[in-house]
This record gives sequence, C-alpha cells and structure tokens, in this order.
Amino acid sequence: MYRFVFSFMVIIFFTARSNYISAQELNLSNITYWTYNIQEVDSPRQHDALVNSCYDLYVLEIVTTEVGKENFDIGGLLHDIRESNLNLRGIEPIILAYVDVGQLEDWRWYFDPNWGVGNPVWIVGEDPNEWEGNYPVAYWHPDWENIAIYGYQGRSLVEETLVHGFDGIYMDWVEAFSDEQVLGKAKVDFNLTGNAEAKAKTAELMFNFIEKIRNYAQSESANANVDYLVVAQNASDLYSFNPTRYQQIIDAIALEAIWFDGHADVDWDDPDGYNVHTNTFYPGWTEQVLSDLEPMKGILPIFCVEYAQDLGGVNFGTQAYALADEQGFTAYASRRSLSQLSTTPEPPGYDSTAVDVKYESEEINLLQLFQNSPNPFNPETTIRFTLPQNSSVTLSIYDMTGHLVRVLVSETRIAGRHLVKWNGRDLRGRQVSSGIYFCKLRAGDLVQVKKMGLLR
Repeated sequence: MYRFVFSFMVIIFFTARSNYISAQELNLSNITYWTYNIQEVDSPRQHDALVNSCYDLYVLEIVTTEVGKENFDIGGLLHDIRESNLNLRGIEPIILAYVDVGQLEDWRWYFDPNWGVGNPVWIVGEDPNEWEGNYPVAYWHPDWENIAIYGYQGRSLVEETLVHGFDGIYMDWVEAFSDEQVLGKAKVDFNLTGNAEAKAKTAELMFNFIEKIRNYAQSESANANVDYLVVAQNASDLYSFNPTRYQQIIDAIALEAIWFDGHADVDWDDPDGYNVHTNTFYPGWTEQVLSDLEPMKGILPIFCVEYAQDLGGVNFGTQAYALADEQGFTAYASRRSLSQLSTTPEPPGYDSTAVDVKYESEEINLLQLFQNSPNPFNPETTIRFTLPQNSSVTLSIYDMTGHLVRVLVSETRIAGRHLVKWNGRDLRGRQVSSGIYFCKLRAGDLVQVKKMGLLR
C-alpha cells in the first residue's frame, strides 16, 4: 500500500507541503497543527513517533529534570524532530518545554524526601485535582524562584529549557494564583483579609513571576535566547486583572479541557481519561472559560487541548476540533495521560501521508534497512529501517575488517518505521577514522547490511 508511481508521489509531496507555512513565517500566530506529549517522552516508541510526525508546534516534557533521567539526550530528540521536519517539508517547528511553574513535583531533581506540606513553608498544600506527587507552592518565595528560574543545586527549570535548545516554555499551573491554598498563604505572608484582596495580590505576584521567567530566559541567562517564547496554560481569568501587562509577558495562552476532560492519573488506554464533558466535573466551566477568553481573541494566539477521542461509539474528538474552530482556537484532541500522539482522530487536514511520502517505497510489512543519509557523511548520518512486527533488534556498525565498532540499538522495538543516528564514534566515544563501514540490522533470524562511507 506504500508503493507509488514516482510522478504521483511528487504530486502528493508538494500537495502535503502546501498545507503548511514556510519556515520563515512560522510563529505562534499561524500554527495550524500542534501536539502535546509529556509522559514517556524518553521511550524509543515516542522518539520514533515524534520524529515521524509533522506538527508546527510540539509541547514536550524536558525529561532531564526528573530524578534518574538527567543524562537523557533531550537535545538530540529536539534535533531529530527539527531535522525530520526540515527534510520533509522545509519547516523548522517550534518546540516548547512543559514546565509546572506553580507546583512542586516530587520526581524532580530538586525534591528533598524530608519535604512536605508546610516544610518548607512555601509548600502550601496538595494538588486539588488529586495528581499524585504535585504540591502547589508560594511561587513568590525566593527558594521557589531559585528552583524555577535562577538556580538551585546548580540547575533551574528554566535554565534546563535553554541549555537543551527549547524555543520557549509552556507553563502549567499558572492557576496557582487562584488556588485556595495559595490564597491562604498569601493572606499570611502579606497580612491580607478576604479572598478578593488576596487574589488581586496573587495575580500581581504571578505577573511578576512570569516576567522574571521571561527576562531571565531572554536576556539574563548565560544561555539566553532573545526569541524565547512564553506560553501560559489555563488560568484564563488571570487576564482580567491586568490585560495590558499580561499581553506584554506572554506570547500565547493555552487551555485544557474547555469542553472535554478525563480523570487524572490514568493510563493512555484507560477510557476514564477522555470523553467526559468538563461541565460534568465543574458545572459552568465551559461557559466561564469561553467568557474569559473572549477579550483575548485577535490579541493572543489561543490553543486548547481537549481530552476527547473518536472512540466508544462517539465522535467527541471530531466535535472538539469543530467547537475549537468555531471559536478561532487551535486545538489538539488527546487523552489525559498525554503519553502518546493521538490519532483518533488526527487534527482535521493534518496530512500524515506527508510522512509516508518522505519514505517513498518503504513498506512497513517488510523488514528493510535503508541506505544511510547522507552517504558519505561527516560527522553524523541517519539510518532508517522498518519492522513488520514487534522484534528484538540489534543495529551495529562494523569496520572493513569485521571488528565491531558500535552498537546503536539493542532492544525490542515496535512494528513500523525507525530512525537512528550514528555520530561516527566507537564504543568508547572516540571518533573513528575515514573509511568504509558496514551497518548490520538483525531482527530475529533476519539480517540486512548496508555499506557506508565516512569522510573526515
């Protein structure tokens, strides 16, 4: 089914590209398709899924801030996503780092097992939506500012996004400013009475906090990026406290579950993680959020992620895209776990055949090792292969004498297309010399080999 006459392929390729904006014009105001993946980003499955996709905007977990995952090559993943999109359609996508700016997460590097609610004083409570391991914080406290922005134990959340090459930050839990536990802490810290007075103060403090993030990332860090983007998730009501200032410190706003939601802390395949009308959980939510967003239309780009799927005999995913389109929002329909890229359905008009066309005659019902590209190469090359079924795979590099140079893959991989990089280094990380090398793919009892040339 993946064979095409060449002339037909060319027509499809350019048709697919015409659906997307050129790299020079891509910005948050003209994003057509976006995706959101914050769990299992470090898995081979998600590497392949992300690299073999063609979205204008990606929101991804940093991964390296998690305990035990400090050495994950997130920068390499970003490179592969960008290179694949550039090769496929001449577009460099925008990639934002998901960061929870209003809550402590107990799986991050900074967490001390002795910490708990009230110890230290800026941990104000537990997540009101029952997300395990999440704790709202007094985000104005200097200790949290250091963790999030300026540095704690030699690292910070924002600094990690800069070091690894993200284009900006996608800030979750901006709604901390209106959390009852946070408001209670503000009353104590600033000697306030009443929720209205406290909320006005926490709104001001949130504006200050976001502005500090923006200033640090754009100019103060040694790794500063003057074009660093700042996107706020949720807290649509924050805008009303100071519209002008909010417009100055964020580049877009994104909302979760305007129409459709799911239960927290569930796996991808759990049907409780999608297709629940949000008003069932929070009566009047949909109408209130749409009212909050009305004055932002035409001023800020507005994104939404809807936990809605075309599954279980309903087409709520398709409905979510239609509802968002009516409002002028750019939507992505997924599931609460956000651990895979959703295809049920894909966004309207998203042309997954663009990826298929890139690989020309590849058939995923066959084991195939394709010629590396570029070839010859210096300093690195891309090796692609397809698997007809889930298989135990070994992908190795040998020199002309038959000596093993490097093992690139040795694990079980799922059926489908796969992409692997070789940087011209051996098992000990040393650069190998110019010459002819052989790439050997073994899957079960099947073996394929390709010859490659390295020119230093």
